[in-house]
Amino acid sequence: MTHDLAAITRRLSIPTDREGAASPPRPALRFSSPLRRLLIANDQMDLRPHLAHTLASTLRCAVESAGSFEAALESVRSHRPDAVLLDLPGPRGVDIVRALRRSPGGEQLVIVVLRNLGGADEWRGLRDAGADARFAEPVEIGLLARSLLGLTMTRKAADGLVDKTPRALSQR
Repeated sequence: MTHDLAAITRRLSIPTDREGAASPPRPALRFSSPLRRLLIANDQMDLRPHLAHTLASTLRCAVESAGSFEAALESVRSHRPDAVLLDLPGPRGVDIVRALRRSPGGEQLVIVVLRNLGGADEWRGLRDAGADARFAEPVEIGLLARSLLGLTMTRKAADGLVDKTPRALSQR
């Protein structure tokens, strides 16, 4: 059985030169991430640097961290992150989310809450206050990163802050 190289390369969308030989690969298209700044609000000093480093390298974005509600609110005001990963204990979660949402630029923030305790009533309260998602700990870092990226992209597209069609594809 013979294989037609031209038919195979057309089917696989492999670029070829005029003689039908496969061309060297083109550089990968680079899309800028909609998530450029992430704030991690976490009171666990030993966990914060590890989480910040892991998410910064996974998401390829700048990561700030805050150890208290007050520091998180100040960081949102001064650094204007795209998303906040909130892991501060206590029953004030709803108040914290509400305050973040009301801060300057807070309506565009993606707010993701990490929470072990609480049931459906707590999640309803967090959602009504403005949280975009809630994860129970421990959370798989890849899932968390993909969720942060997807929620940020959705929020920016809905707010008209990002083009919904990647430029590289729209210029063909």
